[in-house]
Amino acid sequence: MKKDELWYYLKLAEVELYYRDLYLIQQCVHERTIVHRFAHYLENILVKNKKLKGFNIDCEYNRNLDGPKRIDVNGTDNYPDMIIHKRGEYDYDLLIAEFKTHWNNDNQTDINKIKEFMESKIYKYQYGVSIIFYENGAEYHWIEI
Repeated sequence: MKKDELWYYLKLAEVELYYRDLYLIQQCVHERTIVHRFAHYLENILVKNKKLKGFNIDCEYNRNLDGPKRIDVNGTDNYPDMIIHKRGEYDYDLLIAEFKTHWNNDNQTDINKIKEFMESKIYKYQYGVSIIFYENGAEYHWIEI
C-alpha cells in the first residue's frame, strides 16, 4: 500500500472521529481513549479494503510472536500507541502510529520511538506517523527512514 492511500484512510478515520467524538478532545480525556476511537473508525474503513485483508489494527499492542513487542527508548520499554500489522508474523508491519493531544503535544519522544521501531532489525514497519489531535483537526508528521 502506498503512503498516500494510507494517509487517505487515516484522514477518513479522523473525519469520523471529529464528527462523532469531538467531545472527547474538547474535554481533554486521556489520549488512549481518543486513540481507541480513532482506531475503531480506521478499522471500520480498512476492513472494506481487499488489499488489507488479514491485517489487524491494535492499540497499545505489546506482543511479538511469543515475546513482548517493545523497544528501549531512553532506558524505558515502549510499545506502540497503534499499529497496523498481521498478528504473529514478522513481515507484515505496515504502520506504527504515535499520538498526542493538543494539551500535551510535544511529540519528539514519539518521533524517536517511531524511528527506533522502524530502524529495528526485528520490526519491519513500512510507515511511521506521529499524529497530534487539535480541537479543529489533526496534524500528521510522517517519519521517513
